Amino acid sequence: MTACSSVSKAERDEKRKKARRELRQKRSYDADIHREMDAQRSRGRALPKTKEGYRERVRRYEEFLQEEKGLPKGYKVGSEHRVPDLLELKEFIRWYIQSTKGKLDPNGLPTMKSVLVWAQQFVPGFYLETGKEIPYHDRRDLYSWIEHDLVADKYIKNIQRPKHNFKLKSFERAMVAFWTIDDPFFMTGRYRVQFHFITLQNLCVGSRVSSLTPASENKTNRGLRYKNIELVLFRDTEAPWKIGWRLDQQFVKNNQDPENTIFGTAIWDCDEPIYSGALYLLGMALADNALFGFSSAAEVFEQRIPEGEDELVLRWNDEARDRCIVRGTSASGVSEDPWTKERYHEGLSRCLANAGYFVTATTHAMRRELGKAVRAKYSSTLVAQILTHKSKSVYANDYLGNCSSVDVVNALKGRPLDHTHVDYFQGFERFHENGLIRRLPIEEEQKIDEDPSLIEISAKLKCAQSEDETRRLRREYSIQRRKIYSKKFQQYQSDWVRNRRDWKILTRGRERPEHIEQAAEKQVLCKLMPELGRLAAVISSNQALSFDEKASVVNDIHTHCLRQFDVVYLPGEEPQEGRCRVPACGEFVEQ
Repeated sequence: MTACSSVSKAERDEKRKKARRELRQKRSYDADIHREMDAQRSRGRALPKTKEGYRERVRRYEEFLQEEKGLPKGYKVGSEHRVPDLLELKEFIRWYIQSTKGKLDPNGLPTMKSVLVWAQQFVPGFYLETGKEIPYHDRRDLYSWIEHDLVADKYIKNIQRPKHNFKLKSFERAMVAFWTIDDPFFMTGRYRVQFHFITLQNLCVGSRVSSLTPASENKTNRGLRYKNIELVLFRDTEAPWKIGWRLDQQFVKNNQDPENTIFGTAIWDCDEPIYSGALYLLGMALADNALFGFSSAAEVFEQRIPEGEDELVLRWNDEARDRCIVRGTSASGVSEDPWTKERYHEGLSRCLANAGYFVTATTHAMRRELGKAVRAKYSSTLVAQILTHKSKSVYANDYLGNCSSVDVVNALKGRPLDHTHVDYFQGFERFHENGLIRRLPIEEEQKIDEDPSLIEISAKLKCAQSEDETRRLRREYSIQRRKIYSKKFQQYQSDWVRNRRDWKILTRGRERPEHIEQAAEKQVLCKLMPELGRLAAVISSNQALSFDEKASVVNDIHTHCLRQFDVVYLPGEEPQEGRCRVPACGEFVEQ
């Protein structure tokens, strides 16, 4: 009996081995294919693109060796290169500092933090190129020398950008201006709706900007898509239902498997239109024919939850699941490509400037504010979860604003806390001024062409020998002119704000500064597009909406998303059934 069982077990094992062998053959497994790649150490969890950045640091080291150590031109650091000692590492860092132009230091030198990070990237880069490790004690001493000695000797400065939080007051002010005053640039209806929607999502879910609006070079198969959102109607005591939804982020920092690993955030819809993200989502979904079973706002708000149930799960049409929600837009229409972070950043900057802010907020400022709000009510573990941090310590170490959140006087005296001043100093309201100028005066702009660098490029342009050289120099001139304009405008704006605030002091606040919101163009647009006027009125009031009012808002958003801009018709003059409305004409009109 024992012998029989041993034989049968051996047969089963042999069958399993054969099955595994056949499975490997089916999958074209070859042990030698990845041998060379697997022989390399991973050096932590850095992505391939990050490792390429590490290797670029070694290219600078090669330049240092050629220029300062007399090595031949074209010398490459490889497995035969010796490990540099601490003295050479320090020489290299000093050489790097003097070869680099920084942005924050008035003298143009890189800051302590940027130099430290650069050195910390060079060390693994050297290992990747040579297979040799810089000794731990040398690394430690090098980092300490950068962080302390170079700063103490004033060789570099420990300058950092101030960290501010994007408060709700600033968000509301910016959105009201976005909908009610003249646009800073041409935008379609779809652009207006999706900009509001995606900014609200960045504020609510704490996403990094590239999570929902990818970089141009990484936009393929990325971006926020309908499949990333799950919509559910929940029974409500004051209305037939309210919307709750889950937004899943796939492409977050250090997520190696975005297809199978997601980070979800549950969101309630709000009654206030500025914060009612679901209304904007429904309007865009109806415009895209993405919502199963619904083709209009009226049909959505006719829906009821069956008796005996508390939820109703909505779904997207199958053909819409992989479609981007926020997409590239132009006067010719809406593309299928995701909206990129470059376009979003450009829009955010111009939107805030249009609202009177002379310092631009970032999505990280939104993340900091969300982290602060969540930390006040939830544990540090949940703060780390919503900000997609691996460690609970990241928020405390890197996400706190430069101004403390503590109302020290009232806390010390045991009185009720008042954080009005804290919110001001932490937020962007300190960078707001009514009537802020939006461009350089013409006489100041004309002076830009007298800049020596532009005169030099103009002289080269006159002597250009070929069309390619002419195009290159014109492009160089344009880029340099934009840089000079930006710098001069920033300085002019700063002087204007200072003079305006000085004037308020000198007049003892008894005279109100004259500023007229530029809204003439927007008023014309509202006549051409009545739904825009209604949306602007609703959003600027920010009063809570009833269930029926929400239906009207979604209908207007839906209409606004579908606006075409090749031909603009006055209300009541649009083609009827594709034909001209003039009785004596009736010709078919191609839009």
